[in-house]
Amino acid sequence: MNVPICVMPENGVFCASLLGKSETNAAGATPEAAVAALRRVLQQQVVNGELAFINIEPRGLERLGEKFKDDPAWHAYWDDIVTEIYRERDEQKKREFPE
Repeated sequence: MNVPICVMPENGVFCASLLGKSETNAAGATPEAAVAALRRVLQQQVVNGELAFINIEPRGLERLGEKFKDDPAWHAYWDDIVTEIYRERDEQKKREFPE
């Protein structure tokens, strides 16, 4: 599970905090140490039942990507789309910047 955090220098150390819940934070000498300390805080909150996990259904394009992620026909179709986009881009460049 990925959660958004913020890491900022503060008074000679780095503070990492959970976005939206600034009271959930930890400090360290380096950004990496602050993140590691925050990870331990979050893990302990899960153990204590203070944090829980919920599943959020993807929306929009993310949902579409999830639907077709294992479909080889979709990947081939997508490759064709990308190839055509690059071909059109290259033709436009040739028109705009002739050699």
